[in-house]
Amino acid sequence: MIRRILLVAGFCLTAALGLCDVLAEARTLARSGKAAEAFTLLEGHLEEYPDDPDARLVYALILSWNGRLAQSRVELERVLRTHPDYTDVSLALINVETWTGNLDRADHLSFQALARQPDSQALLVSRAKVLRKLGRREEAAKTLDLALRTDPKNDEARDLRRMIRQEDPGWRTGITYNMIRYRGQSTWNEQSVSMRRGTYAGSFLFRASRAYRFGESANMFESEWYPVLRNGTYAYVNGGFSPGSTGLYPRYRGAVELFQSFGKGFEGSAGINHLSFPATGLTYFTGSFGRYYRGWFGSLRLYLTPENGGVTRTMQVQARRYFGDGQSYVGCRYSFGSGVVAAGIANVFDTNTLRTTVTGCESNWQTHDRLFFNFFYGMGSEDFQTFGTQRRNMLSLSMFLKY
Repeated sequence: MIRRILLVAGFCLTAALGLCDVLAEARTLARSGKAAEAFTLLEGHLEEYPDDPDARLVYALILSWNGRLAQSRVELERVLRTHPDYTDVSLALINVETWTGNLDRADHLSFQALARQPDSQALLVSRAKVLRKLGRREEAAKTLDLALRTDPKNDEARDLRRMIRQEDPGWRTGITYNMIRYRGQSTWNEQSVSMRRGTYAGSFLFRASRAYRFGESANMFESEWYPVLRNGTYAYVNGGFSPGSTGLYPRYRGAVELFQSFGKGFEGSAGINHLSFPATGLTYFTGSFGRYYRGWFGSLRLYLTPENGGVTRTMQVQARRYFGDGQSYVGCRYSFGSGVVAAGIANVFDTNTLRTTVTGCESNWQTHDRLFFNFFYGMGSEDFQTFGTQRRNMLSLSMFLKY
């Protein structure tokens, strides 16, 4: 009896390995440009085993890779009739219908597949792609939010969610108040008003700020652009000027930073910033590396400022806990360094800074689908060339309305 069982098990294992060899060889041939040989191999196998769903799926995929979408559809529908819960077949058929412009059919297929497997990450992302192409961005965003609640480090879902957010054609208007208070000195204040709008080229933001310090005041006008260059790659572009600058703001400023997802929740960036003050200019470089893990995101950011005496550095360590929609979070951050540019909360810069430290907590929250609040409070110290070491408290409050 045991011998018979072992013989049957050995036969099944040999058959399975043989099938794997056939499918692997067919994929290899197709990817190396030998589609005809791949078709011949699979057609011979399917003549002997016509009900093999795995082989028929690979056959349909290779058909679609070679532009034979109508034939691919026939093969995939044949498998789906007998194996309705075969996720890879549903995904392939949704892609075929999308590529051929049958978006309503793709919508129906993705809805049915998710009804059978509501927790499938791949099906959630696939349906979100279809909904986005149909112009139903809000539904697509909610579908991705559901995927991210289950798996916050899903890179494809997070990148697509970011893309949809940047494309949102609605306006978002906000007001911000920043305050830095030094012991024994007057408080530094900054207020700003901003407007943001999404487009297919990425979202654009326009901001006007006014700062007060030691009886002086200045204005700053900026624009920002957040283009999504491709899946997993996006950028931050900034430009601004301060008319009649007194030194509270740079007369001109510009920045470019590229962000890249590396898979498995990892993300990195690199950028350059330039500040032009009335009496001097300042260029510094920045880069970051972080990872999403479940509902958490941690990152390390470095600021490098070349000077005559070498390169000064400021480092920031940050941790955030995200909730639900991928925008609401609470977090903390710590920065320290000797660079003249520190990771602060305002646009105001002081080139007399020798060393700075900041420890703070932050929160970003959304209410009623249209109202957003952002809060930051920090404490630290700063070494000035003219004032010595000063303790400081920092507060930043923002409110944004989407309409």
